[in-house]
Amino acid sequence: MDTWEVPAFAGMTSLLGWEQEIPASAGIEMQNRRINDVAPLLICCFKIFLELQLGSMKEYFVYILTYTYHNVLYIGFTNNIRRRVYEHKRKLVYGFTSKYNCTKLVWFEQFSDVNLAIAREKQLKTWERSWKNNLIEKLNPEWNDLAANWFLKGNM
Repeated sequence: MDTWEVPAFAGMTSLLGWEQEIPASAGIEMQNRRINDVAPLLICCFKIFLELQLGSMKEYFVYILTYTYHNVLYIGFTNNIRRRVYEHKRKLVYGFTSKYNCTKLVWFEQFSDVNLAIAREKQLKTWERSWKNNLIEKLNPEWNDLAANWFLKGNM
């Protein structure tokens, strides 16, 4: 029996227990209808499969910046920590960090859920200064710049 396969999802349909092949005798109209009915679900399943295999594809970060004397702290949120720290270090965006020279990354936390990351940023902004200091010192007791080597030649 001649068959027609959906090449992009070959094997994926068998994982889900669905028919993988459509008889060639079914005609092009039947094939197109069948593909149109199943393709969105297959794409969704394939994305979930990739996420499970490769880990979460989305990352969000809450971070704390300071400057040399640690008198000022800045708490921020981003989906790309390297890009955002680079912007702070180069003062590419005018604002609090450029005004107060906050270019030293002293703490960050990673999330896969954007809502949790935003909630954490808001929570930290309400904390007392001593609580923030303790949080930083648990991870980074010397208050070193965690991004000090990120932008050296060969590390970019």
